Amino acid sequence: MKIITGYRAEPHITAQQDRNVNMGIFGSGTYIVDMGSKMAATVVSANEITIANGLLVAEGCTAEIERGTSESLEIANGSQGMLRTDLIVARYTKASGTGVEDMQLAVITGTPAASNPADPSYNTGSIAAGDTLVDFPLYKISLNGISIETVTRIPSIVSVAKTSDVSAVSSALSTLSNTVTTLSNKIGNTAMGTVATTVTAAISELLTKINTLTSNLATTNTNLNTQKGRIDTLVSKTSGLVSFDTSNVAANSNGYRQLVALGMYLVVVNGASTDNGVRGMYLVGTTTGNALGIKAISTAGNVTLSDGGSGLLKIANASSVTVRLTIIRVY
Repeated sequence: MKIITGYRAEPHITAQQDRNVNMGIFGSGTYIVDMGSKMAATVVSANEITIANGLLVAEGCTAEIERGTSESLEIANGSQGMLRTDLIVARYTKASGTGVEDMQLAVITGTPAASNPADPSYNTGSIAAGDTLVDFPLYKISLNGISIETVTRIPSIVSVAKTSDVSAVSSALSTLSNTVTTLSNKIGNTAMGTVATTVTAAISELLTKINTLTSNLATTNTNLNTQKGRIDTLVSKTSGLVSFDTSNVAANSNGYRQLVALGMYLVVVNGASTDNGVRGMYLVGTTTGNALGIKAISTAGNVTLSDGGSGLLKIANASSVTVRLTIIRVY
């Protein structure tokens, strides 16, 4: 290991050591530093472009056009009806005998073409690897005929972080931290009933369960609709077969009710009294000839049911209270 920023009582700091530090700060590419006029290109005429002041960093090597100055570059004449692409490069050189290094602007003229002109070739290489001639493209110039059509900057413009930038980043990080804390508080530590441990995976897992539940509910709804259809069909088929009718028979009087042939009836007798003599239940059936068959399930002592002829059910109420008659047709 060798100390760089330290006193050695002899010249010991090399240009490459400085370049290495710059590459650690800016990167190993080609960049224009955000200061001065940022080496802006201006088209003066069809044969001249000026590059304004600024600082260049190319593979850690820094070069500048001093403040208050600019450099003029000559562009070769274009050709009528032809297109051409030129390059403005920063050309690094190192003398083989003396090791003297330099970096100057240069124009590399392209080859005219009727369409889609190719970029001209340039000297590639690596300063750190010891190459003595390396070109770093700065601008691409597009010519249409004898006119310069566009000048396009190639390197990015970069800046070294300022105190204000650091403060802004610190503030942004603080805001982000607060946001994460707020989100964490809203999420809480309540168990979500998932196998997943991350929020996104847990949400995905819960979504799958919700989709499954939705599918199951849809199936259940379909089954319920099927059963409802069956019930509706049964109701439709039994409509008119199952019915009931209520009426009153006054005290000490007779009542008659017309029954339908081949019907089966459940007849309930009930009076407004605690006397079982006015409470009874009977099963009544009719034949094709409207004859009645009456079977007492529970007899009301003061009320008599009999065949009144022609399908008529006779109810004789011998009690002193009104009885209510409920006739339920079951067939």
